[in-house]
Amino acid sequence: MENPANAIALPELTGVAVDAAAKDEGFLQDLVMPVVPVKKSQFKYAKWRTDQKKEIDRTERPVGHGANEATKIGRDYLAGSTRPQALKIDIPDEILNDSPDPEIFKAKQIENTVRKLRIGIERHLKELLDAATQTNAASAKWDVVTNTTIETDVNLGKKTMRDKRGVNPNYIIIGQTVAEAVLGNNRIRELVKYNPNDLLARYTLPPTLFGMIPLSPGLLVDKANPGAAADIAPLWDGESVYLVYVDPNSTSDTLTAILAFRNTENGEPFAVETWRDPDKSAKKDWFSTEVSQEEITVANEAIYRITDTLT
Repeated sequence: MENPANAIALPELTGVAVDAAAKDEGFLQDLVMPVVPVKKSQFKYAKWRTDQKKEIDRTERPVGHGANEATKIGRDYLAGSTRPQALKIDIPDEILNDSPDPEIFKAKQIENTVRKLRIGIERHLKELLDAATQTNAASAKWDVVTNTTIETDVNLGKKTMRDKRGVNPNYIIIGQTVAEAVLGNNRIRELVKYNPNDLLARYTLPPTLFGMIPLSPGLLVDKANPGAAADIAPLWDGESVYLVYVDPNSTSDTLTAILAFRNTENGEPFAVETWRDPDKSAKKDWFSTEVSQEEITVANEAIYRITDTLT
């Protein structure tokens, strides 16, 4: 992003932006995409290969012989680079001067800007999950209440991940419409109706579903193209269901599905800057906030996508 040379860093608003980025607002990126700090825009990361998923080594050392060589883990180290993601807003003097509390007004504008940045990151996360190489269509539509294959479809995904990656998925991502179909299914209702938490009465998913933590995000976004009429809808409310293996403490060298590599070279991510509009007659200030990072699928086989779940 090109800022005028007289842009001024705003530490207090940067603190507001950092706090806003850490808020729990239903973003899946906070749960399924660990952040790895990198100290420059260029970095190396481990991309897990499809071979050598199960390493079996001979550990016994015969007397008088040296140690056996351990099997190398199946991964390649690739070059990556972060990309700046930034938004700016203008605040006219007339609006700021008429505000009951100008500092709170500016803080709220920055919070909204950070949220828009995070929505952009969330969209990219969904694109990465939609590009999963392991995918199968549901054997029968999940919104048919008599369907008896939901468990079968999920178990196929779990088995596929175990066979190809050697791990079980620990998260299942289900859009709200598919979640309602699951809760309305006769077989699933039998499985949960005796749960002491009275799940069906509250019509919410259980804490665990098919051995995984269910995520049913309701993040609302405008899906319309720029300039078109608004099309507000949940970002994740599609017919796809995703099984994902996530190591929340993952590093660039640890198995997990997707990682965000965040550049900290030039200071605090989500830093806020301000500058006066060059056109003096505009009588307004500009504020920008930026994060430089890249979101990368590092283990394709740690994602499994079930498609065509709805009629």
